[in-house]
Amino acid sequence: MGYFLGIDQGGTKTEAVLVGRGGDIPAFGRSGGACYISSGMETAMGKIGEAAKAALAAAALSPDDIEMVVSCMTGADWAFEYGLLEKNLQKLFPGKRITVQNDAIAALRGGSDAPESGIVVMGTGGNIALQNRAGEQFIYGYYMPETCHGASGFGQRAFNAVMEASVGLSPPTLLTELILAHTGESTPEGLLMKTTMGKMRIEHKNLSPLVFEAADKGDATARQMVAELAFALSRCVLVAAGRLKIDLDGFELVLSGGMFKGKGYLLSEALRERFKIHPGIKITDAKYEPVVGAGLICLDLAYGRHIPEAVMGTLEKDCTRLGLVRN
Repeated sequence: MGYFLGIDQGGTKTEAVLVGRGGDIPAFGRSGGACYISSGMETAMGKIGEAAKAALAAAALSPDDIEMVVSCMTGADWAFEYGLLEKNLQKLFPGKRITVQNDAIAALRGGSDAPESGIVVMGTGGNIALQNRAGEQFIYGYYMPETCHGASGFGQRAFNAVMEASVGLSPPTLLTELILAHTGESTPEGLLMKTTMGKMRIEHKNLSPLVFEAADKGDATARQMVAELAFALSRCVLVAAGRLKIDLDGFELVLSGGMFKGKGYLLSEALRERFKIHPGIKITDAKYEPVVGAGLICLDLAYGRHIPEAVMGTLEKDCTRLGLVRN
């Protein structure tokens, strides 16, 4: 019996999962992250090869056992890139049926099987993707507004808020105390001087949780930041839904990414509040890891999007066993 290979490649890691027609997952593999644009095509394909090899070895299978490959990849943004990536994947998996999708689509499929659905991804970076019942997609990618650039962008805004407060451009904020403690500096001026002179490098993504901490304690600046982000994200979703002529009654929206974890529930709550005027929208958290979404796309292609209930039951059991169900 042949197996399908689902791949999820992002900048942090590359994962590969083997899925049988019966929904069984004998193994999955992992390697380092890559994006062909920044890392080079050879490196990106190499990481996919490593992850696939690890999965095959764990399952005691060979490349000959693979029937189909679905690779969901960062860097699959412009139309020409899909063909380019498929061509290079064909060299890695000669003779196999190959489909390339943006990595946001893997995360979406891992959270929803609704015919009209979307996803808000808020990790280190950010993305939003929607698809309608005809299979048409709209993925923001490079069009994402600056205010929606994930934890890195959110952390940068927090840093700026501290500096603005320090010179009186905005009200005092608890973010000043939290960010100074995080960086070990005693004053905003000292922090700004060190960062601008290259004596200190700040990972802005690590400042993002501090915004939610401050917001949870009632800080007005932090709470406003959360509200503004929720507004910007909801606007992107609604605009994309309009482009795709999606009926919002029955539309399912998945929330995925580290920014929704922990006290990031505040962002989730703010988004739910924004969408209350559209009661037909169902908002849910991602159920499976994105690589499982890639595997589910394989099954969709095999079964025509009508995966038997028994197959899904087997897949869920194996995902639980392998730790591929999100908490």
